[in-house]
Amino acid sequence: MANQSYVPPFISRQRERSAVMRALARLDDHRPLWVSVIGEAGIGKTRLLTELAAEAEDRDYLVLTGRGLEFEREVPFGVWVDALDDYLGAWGSGGVAAEEAEMLAAVFPSLAAPDTVRIGSPRVPTERFLLHRAVRALLGALAVGHPVVVVIDDLQWVDLASAELLTYLLRRPPTGPVLLAVACRAGQAPAGLDNALDAASREGGGAAVWLSPLTFSEARELLEADRRPTGAELKRCYELSGGNPFYLLQLARQRSSAESWTAGAEWDVPPSVRVALAHEIAALSSAARVLAEGAAVAGEPFMLDLAACAADLPIGDGEVAIDELLLADVVRHTEVPRRYRFRHPIIRHAVYVGAAEHWRITAHRRVAQALAAAGVSVPTRAHHVQRYARMGDEDSALLLRDAARLVSGHSPAAAAGWLQSGLDVLPAESVGHRLEMSAELAEILLGIGRLEEGRRRLLDVLDMIPAHARARRVRVVAACAATEHFLGQHEAADRRLHRALGEVPSEPSAEAAALRIEVAAAAAHRGEFETSIHWAQLARSEAEAVGQPCLTSTAAAIGAFARACAVTTVESIDDVRAAVSLADRLTDEELTDRADAFLYLANAAHWSELFPLAEDLFRRGVALSRATGQGQFLTPMWIGLSHTLVALGKISDAVEQAEAAVEAAWLGGAPQLMAWALTNQAWALAAAGDLTHALTVGTEAVGIVDGAEEGLITASVHGHVGAICAQAGELDRCLAEFAAAGAPEFRLFSVDRRCLWYARLAEAELARGRLQAATRWATRGEEAAVAELPVAAAAVARARARLMVHTDDAARAAQVALEAADAALARHARLEAACSRLLAGQALAAAGNHTAARETLTAARNEFDECGALWHREETDTALRDLGHSPADADELAALSPRERQIADLVAQGQTNRQIAAALYLSAKTVEYYLTHVYAKLGVRSRAGLAEIIGRARATRSR
Repeated sequence: MANQSYVPPFISRQRERSAVMRALARLDDHRPLWVSVIGEAGIGKTRLLTELAAEAEDRDYLVLTGRGLEFEREVPFGVWVDALDDYLGAWGSGGVAAEEAEMLAAVFPSLAAPDTVRIGSPRVPTERFLLHRAVRALLGALAVGHPVVVVIDDLQWVDLASAELLTYLLRRPPTGPVLLAVACRAGQAPAGLDNALDAASREGGGAAVWLSPLTFSEARELLEADRRPTGAELKRCYELSGGNPFYLLQLARQRSSAESWTAGAEWDVPPSVRVALAHEIAALSSAARVLAEGAAVAGEPFMLDLAACAADLPIGDGEVAIDELLLADVVRHTEVPRRYRFRHPIIRHAVYVGAAEHWRITAHRRVAQALAAAGVSVPTRAHHVQRYARMGDEDSALLLRDAARLVSGHSPAAAAGWLQSGLDVLPAESVGHRLEMSAELAEILLGIGRLEEGRRRLLDVLDMIPAHARARRVRVVAACAATEHFLGQHEAADRRLHRALGEVPSEPSAEAAALRIEVAAAAAHRGEFETSIHWAQLARSEAEAVGQPCLTSTAAAIGAFARACAVTTVESIDDVRAAVSLADRLTDEELTDRADAFLYLANAAHWSELFPLAEDLFRRGVALSRATGQGQFLTPMWIGLSHTLVALGKISDAVEQAEAAVEAAWLGGAPQLMAWALTNQAWALAAAGDLTHALTVGTEAVGIVDGAEEGLITASVHGHVGAICAQAGELDRCLAEFAAAGAPEFRLFSVDRRCLWYARLAEAELARGRLQAATRWATRGEEAAVAELPVAAAAVARARARLMVHTDDAARAAQVALEAADAALARHARLEAACSRLLAGQALAAAGNHTAARETLTAARNEFDECGALWHREETDTALRDLGHSPADADELAALSPRERQIADLVAQGQTNRQIAAALYLSAKTVEYYLTHVYAKLGVRSRAGLAEIIGRARATRSR
């Protein structure tokens, strides 16, 4: 259901037209793709998209068009509502899951009544990628049976929520044949979207078309097609227009002289064109001019009744005036009755800015009142209220606040803009509302990654809170400190907390306990674990003294975390279990404000190698964060959960959790958190065996933290990337990354990480042929290892075993490796156990015990299969082939994990990697990783070979 828009006469741009039509033709191959048309205002971008849409409709494709609007850039998802809402009103959302349909109802008015607008909203801004997934699923559902072309014009004016969604779709294309066709002015794409277009261009699957000015012969062709004079005036018009088609036509239409006119100057419209536009508008009757001005206020496209209301015209007069506007070609019909568009956005701009400022303000007020009388939702009215609200208008300020609350989950940038506008007009005496709205604005700014702005707003909030409201002041100080940690300003956070501590009374209090908890957390962020333990103990004692079980539990969690990082002993593991017991005694309601307790507890359990407990705690923390709207903890929770799942050998699940963390971190915008999320994704990919992708992602993470203040996250990025480089054989880079992580002391790391880094360094130096250096690193690892961390000790033991093989003590190496495998398995660390068993098999083969070697290698191979660790599986297969053994499964598909089998079935159905990625909410890269595993396990090299095996399996089951 394409909306009509400005269609200038056709001129031949054969090269550019061929480029967009080639993209359209590729839809027949059921390949999702994109095309962008770039150029200055009036250059012909709309014409080219119109040609594309017309051709698509001739092919019976579904065409959905939307346009960014200059004066409605703050309306969330405006361009997507413009493109899809009319169609969805008839089609509904039956093609997507119920949960996704609820998400869509939060955005598209046709799918929900105004009072249900919030039903499907994400609870926290961090999770708005779930809404993006729902739109992607919707487009995939629409594409079932016929290709879909989504046309978005004037991309430079789309709101931030729309831009964010489009960016997501470029990174995660919809399933099925969907073409995203966009037009934008050169250099004016919204922040981030231009990078997404560049990235999509590098990956292929689309085309970028740049429109240049017309040649003189093309200009003559255009004017002849529009039946305009082309005599002596043609050359003059061409020179004045600079070859711009819209300017050329405007000059040819209005050749009469007119007084100089300033409206539109900010568009850089040539003065001669502004004169021509002024003459065209001045030639209208007064009623038509007023209706045009009302239409420019009402929106684009505009309903006649609303435009007449804005113009303060009786509807009968409006119906007469619209005929004049149509006859003069100022506006044009759309496919919806009584709905129209201006001939070109420049015309609307000229009319809007040409109207008197006072008249525009009152027109916006009339529109807002009419929409309210019609029961239209608050967010739809907010755009107009924002235009007319004045200082001291509390009712308008509170309406803008309510609008912000309704959209904050899925469009936090729009919510931030409305809250700021509300604060600008709120009466000075409305102190309570100002404090409330400022706090909400700070929370939203932090949620969308505008950390420095959010921090400044928090400081404003702090200034507004009276001195006697100590509990609230403490919460704000803690939020400031947490923000400064994400900004890498650890010293500033520590100073702020200590200043706040000096302001509270010396006797025990809940406020002092809460501040000491944050001081302990700040010390942990800096890697000062002993200091963190000290402050956590003080906080716990104070919380217990004043009867605050939630604060007691949180202090215990941070103390357990710091102790697990500093030195792990039986006592520290007991601390973790005791802290978990304290949390278990509290209900979710009692822990409402302290979801971070689970974050610290889960990490403490992980670093103590209590992996099943850590998984449970992370999942509980995610659930609590969602339920209570504490989105700031979701990304760290997902990161920790993914890391734990790798240790447990649940690698496919780990990869998916890592992707969720990256999506959320990308939306959050905090650089350090984004770096840590990418590092975690690289870690999961490396465990899976996709080392090429892992190194690419890891390199991106290192680039983000380059030059940042030293801290736990910065060191962790370098350390984990160094370990991945060791696995990939990039030995020089491995040593460089470990040096950046703080080698040789690695003071910022927990015991288990230090042991792993020493083991990887020993293996890297051994691979370089530097036996003495390798021995030194292995010895350091053994000195750092503790009996309470058998998995970390197993990694060090494996490094020592490799040295033994190298020095011809293979039999002893096999024994050491097998003991390490048993120790790791006792802690459910299946991947680590399988790696030790692989080395044991290789050592047994080197010792000449081939029978035991085959048995041990086969056991390791099966473990890698179940874990989904392809790289190690292939290494094991190589070792088995060296022994003359090529294992084969009786059931060809038995080796596949459930996710691998799911993807294999979709491949057999003929779906592409991008289609599978969209259907399963994965990236195309992740699907490639799984498919590589499938090929290796089944011994095939192509999709056809895979389909043949799937077919045989189905035939066997049917007999």
